[in-house]
Amino acid sequence: MKKSDSLSGMSGMTLIELMIAMLVASIVLYTVIYTWNNINLHVARSKFRTQLETETNRIGIQIVSQIRRSQSILEWDDHHIRFLNAAGTDTIDYYYDGMNLLLNGKSVTILLSKSNVSNFEFKNLNEQAGNGDNSILLNLTLTITGMNNDSATVNHTVQISQKVNKSSGFGDSWGF
Repeated sequence: MKKSDSLSGMSGMTLIELMIAMLVASIVLYTVIYTWNNINLHVARSKFRTQLETETNRIGIQIVSQIRRSQSILEWDDHHIRFLNAAGTDTIDYYYDGMNLLLNGKSVTILLSKSNVSNFEFKNLNEQAGNGDNSILLNLTLTITGMNNDSATVNHTVQISQKVNKSSGFGDSWGF
């Protein structure tokens, strides 16, 4: 019996077959890792967007709540509102300078890191509707922008039952 005859009956993988198997396994592994990373990235961005929306809503509700409890609106314009607090003992002044939202001269704290206010605006809905009654409907738009230019915007409408002159300084206060 020849030595070559005894080896021909043995089965095994050649070097080329082994390299092809490793290439296929590498492609499958890369696809799994790539998919896993994309899923994790998507989950992280969704979580951040949810936090951004929550923070924007929190600040918007806080401002609207203070306005509703206020005894009197002293003045307002597109990016500024000043009013008395609920007790009527102090003024609350919100002002947007194009980069920061300020509360009585200090930046409003945003609990979400790497985020900033990118819009703070009031509009009188009565002016748009042509309604000339004594109350005004102020629409507050607040936008906070975070990482990757993700942003969240809230709109709140506040009815004020007093006569307040826009951009005129102190208006005639009627109370609520």
